[in-house]
Amino acid sequence: MAEIPVIASNIGEILKTIITDDHMIGGSLIELRNGKVAPDELADAMIKIVTDRKFYNNCVAAAHVLKTRFNIGNIAKQCIAVYKRTLFEN
Repeated sequence: MAEIPVIASNIGEILKTIITDDHMIGGSLIELRNGKVAPDELADAMIKIVTDRKFYNNCVAAAHVLKTRFNIGNIAKQCIAVYKRTLFEN
């Protein structure tokens, strides 16, 4: 997983995939209007990532944290732990 900011639409569980437990966000969220992304909102989000160095660096830091959360090895360990708990509780 690259440690770069993302631009995502704010639907479903997307927010949970780009925000850390301490509320750092790995990019910009844009709202859908009638099921579509407004071009000006997308452009504004792109411009912010490119021109606001502090925002960009904060997003990169969040992406670094998120990289660990969604690491396949960590996810596999969590799944195995659930299976073991389930097996040994019965």
